[in-house]
Amino acid sequence: MFRKMLWVIAALMVLSLHGCNSGVQVRVDYDPKENFEQFHSYAWAPPTEAERQEKARNSLLHERIQAAVDAHLAARGYQMVEAARADFLVTHTVTVERRAQVHDSRVSLGYGRYGARGGVGISTGFPVGTTVEEYKVGTLIIDVIDVRQQRLVWRGSGDRTIGEDYSPEKRTEIINTVVNEVLGRFPPVNKKAK
Repeated sequence: MFRKMLWVIAALMVLSLHGCNSGVQVRVDYDPKENFEQFHSYAWAPPTEAERQEKARNSLLHERIQAAVDAHLAARGYQMVEAARADFLVTHTVTVERRAQVHDSRVSLGYGRYGARGGVGISTGFPVGTTVEEYKVGTLIIDVIDVRQQRLVWRGSGDRTIGEDYSPEKRTEIINTVVNEVLGRFPPVNKKAK
């Protein structure tokens, strides 16, 4: 009975963690005085020379991001138009950071005794080694610029662990997930100028 209950608890924990985590950590900042309800059309901001060079280095990545952003905004009712007619401009930036996680390994020894009037137990642990796991975290930043004011009014970013051995289909799936998670918070709910 006890063993069965442990399995049920473990299964529920795994399902609850898996079900609510896309692996994307999203952060958003915006101008609370901005009337986001005035936005109906958008265009891509013209890239700076540095952005143009960066995007040329990995054009496949940036084309996937732009396609995902376009699809998400179209599904939300925003129309892509020429920059001169747009209500807002969109731009994006990608960064990749190497990180390390340190894991300490320990061995534990224990002794227990059960007598007629109770029990006694002693346990101790000994460090046996340290392992370092290196990984990469990709960050996608999406900016929304109010055309009339020519200023940033909304920024969303999403962080996710990335790998180098992903297929093109897997890369597209990951980008779509990150874009949808980030733009899922645009526009801010019930946030308009008063």
